Amino acid sequence: MSNFKSSIHKYGNNLYRVDYSYIDPITQKRKRTCKRGFKLSREATAWEKNELPDLIKQLETLDYETPDELLTMGELVKEYLEFSSLRRQESTVATKSHIIDTKILPYFKDKRVFDITPKMIMNWQNYILEMRKPNGEEYSATYQHTICNQLWAIFNYAETFHNLPKTPTSRVEKLGSKERETEAEVWTVEEYLKFSATIQDKPIYYYAFEVFYWTGIRLGELLALTKADIDCKAKTLRVINSYSKAKKEKGKTKNANSKRIVHMPTELAEELQEYMDSLYDLQDTDVLFPLSKTQLHRVVDENSAKAGVKRLTIHEFRHSHISLLMNSNCGSILEIAKRAGHAKPDMTLLYSHLYKHQDQIIARRLEDIMKEGKIDVSEEQRQETAF
Repeated sequence: MSNFKSSIHKYGNNLYRVDYSYIDPITQKRKRTCKRGFKLSREATAWEKNELPDLIKQLETLDYETPDELLTMGELVKEYLEFSSLRRQESTVATKSHIIDTKILPYFKDKRVFDITPKMIMNWQNYILEMRKPNGEEYSATYQHTICNQLWAIFNYAETFHNLPKTPTSRVEKLGSKERETEAEVWTVEEYLKFSATIQDKPIYYYAFEVFYWTGIRLGELLALTKADIDCKAKTLRVINSYSKAKKEKGKTKNANSKRIVHMPTELAEELQEYMDSLYDLQDTDVLFPLSKTQLHRVVDENSAKAGVKRLTIHEFRHSHISLLMNSNCGSILEIAKRAGHAKPDMTLLYSHLYKHQDQIIARRLEDIMKEGKIDVSEEQRQETAF
């Protein structure tokens, strides 16, 4: 007698999925998977009632599984995403799905996984290089690298779970680069103040970017902030949630370390009190910044040009804050990582960028050392710079 279980769940942008599990006939262990993409609850219910039982009968027979050598990329991707959905946050799986659906499956869907060669991977990379955004621009080298990472991950999955002898990606170099251009990634305080001066007539944006630059919190964390998360007397900002674009609601923070208390400069605390006082009948559970990433980017695009400074992405405000702390010796790597909510302190180094003038200061210090032939560092300086 069949021993399967099933349940219906809502996910993403008002979509439904049917989660189900069954006993694998070979391993005799319970396998869990799902059928996604139902627009209505009744559609999911109908599939669960009318089609799932027949599917379970197939799954529970010994000859159901497609031989590894005949597995198509479309079949592998479906399995890979089901595997990921049980182990990753929905926002992460949504990002994976978008890249796979738009950049990988159009080229590889019907090809057999075991037949794909390094030459095919190279041809696919040429296909990616020719792709353009809706506005006609090329995709950045960083995004091209991200696309390649996703294809590499799929083949690694096949190597682990489907006995693929050797992934065709192992002999092909990825497009793009993990390295980012440091000159265009951060704003110094002077650059930020030029920008903020151009948006003082747009209060909600002015205060939002003040929080971004002076606390370094993530976009999702900012969009989830409520009145109850701000204590202007204690000058603290509490991060306990993150807004999910995929779910269009508040959810978990990126990692356990992301739940934190961020101390604010006095002036920022006073500004936030001023902002909250200006909002009519603001309740503790009300969101402070009901904005979208698109709206914020539009303001950066328009006003960075007015201010005469380079354009940043929203996430690069976080880079700017961490770089400010690093260049100003505001704390050790561990202390800055804790403030930023990083899972590992080493990640903080990826966000630090050397200000252009900072290298000149270093050179002048080296000149002094060369002239004197010794290093004169006070005990206080040693303590300040010790990590």
